[in-house]
Amino acid sequence: MHVPAVLLALALALLGGCATRGDLRDPGKPLSVSQVPYTVSALDEIRITSADGTITTLTVPQQGPLETADGPIPALGQSRETLLARLRRIYPKSSTIQLNEFRTNRVTVLEQNLLLQPGDVITVPRNFL
Repeated sequence: MHVPAVLLALALALLGGCATRGDLRDPGKPLSVSQVPYTVSALDEIRITSADGTITTLTVPQQGPLETADGPIPALGQSRETLLARLRRIYPKSSTIQLNEFRTNRVTVLEQNLLLQPGDVITVPRNFL
């Protein structure tokens, strides 16, 4: 099987899941959406801008506490609001404190055996990653 045929089969399998078989939810019931509160994760970045424009950048470590001017504080698993409130107490003269979420490039791999032959080319869209 050539690679283009495999990619076509993969695309059809993915798009096949998008087809609907009628409306599965009861139209009389309202659709509810809930949000999960964000918790601080490893490699999140904290930018603290002081009144004079100096920027301090802290990165949440994968293990252990966050090192601040007042010493180490726990950060992993904290809510965004809790950590920012604590940082405002530690850095009271700061003009802004931002927490930026670290996002990895997420790739989903479907289970499929693919045997490539010498000379086979796999084409990936430019914005894939």
